Amino acid sequence: MPYESFSRDLDALDDYDKKLWALGKLHAYRIQEEPFCHVDGDVFFFGPVLNAVLAEQVFCQSFDHNIDQYTEIHSYVHDHFNSVPIEFNATLDDKIKLINAGIIGGTDVELFRFYTKKAFELIDHNRDKIKDINVGILNLYYEQFLFSNILTEKQIEPSSLFKSNDRGQNFAAFHDIPGKSRYIHLISHFKKSTEFLELAVARLISEYPEYYDRVKTAFDKGWL
Repeated sequence: MPYESFSRDLDALDDYDKKLWALGKLHAYRIQEEPFCHVDGDVFFFGPVLNAVLAEQVFCQSFDHNIDQYTEIHSYVHDHFNSVPIEFNATLDDKIKLINAGIIGGTDVELFRFYTKKAFELIDHNRDKIKDINVGILNLYYEQFLFSNILTEKQIEPSSLFKSNDRGQNFAAFHDIPGKSRYIHLISHFKKSTEFLELAVARLISEYPEYYDRVKTAFDKGWL
């Protein structure tokens, strides 16, 4: 998708710790005034696969079943942070339908404003605590866990691109494009895998050779 415009609104976050990478996404959500769809930078899709969810109140990529990943950070935040919005209160059990925000959005813009307000409250009131914790998990905590808990409390059922019981979904199935797979998300450790990075490069060369040449030239000249 070609870019038609760009914004420098993220400059407003210059004073935040750069490890808080999810804040940029949440800031983008909170300034939206119309229904929107956010797509992570490590997501690739082939064809109009997002059409199935774009008109929904709230949608996400898929649902995560690993509640245990939040256990340690959940306890630490409530035991050591100065101030924690009540929207972070939850019992870690299967009642929370955890989302994956590879794509996220919807028509309920006010809900996203409320959610992002609470996330920024947590960070703004506890900047002195950031250095003492696993910031990677903290990002997921205020991005995905918080939103999942808010949806649970408000009894809002989010739509997803992939079904809730689809635990075996391979989000890095480059070899299945464009037949069986039309959606790629290089989640977490996939981005550190030489194998998957080479597959991404091969796909770029195949689909958009002129873009590959431009990126390679920029890299060779030290612009990146």
